[in-house]
Amino acid sequence: MRQGVTRLVFLIGKYAIKIPNFTYSHQNFLSGCLANHNERLYCKQYKGMPQLDKVAYTYYSSLFGLLNIQRRAEIVPFDISSDRSIRESFRGVCHDFKNENFGFINDKIVCIDYA
Repeated sequence: MRQGVTRLVFLIGKYAIKIPNFTYSHQNFLSGCLANHNERLYCKQYKGMPQLDKVAYTYYSSLFGLLNIQRRAEIVPFDISSDRSIRESFRGVCHDFKNENFGFINDKIVCIDYA
């Protein structure tokens, strides 16, 4: 399990299961629900478009964003925070350029936290 401020992530097989983080505060829990909902909307909005190649796809999102099931990505083994080309490539997709928000799927860098 990985724990962020707004969500808890359980890595099971080829899936990443995200739930709102209920351990900090009610505000963070609600932010986690909204983050799950926004990732679902992103995948729905860009279905069949090249923008989806830049994110870990959200397969399922429950009502109110209580549960998200996404494609699992592998850890990026190098520091991407100062890589200008990644920042340019992911402009409009990701706003927080830290390693924890990116991964590899099929040898391609994708954003895993794009809410």
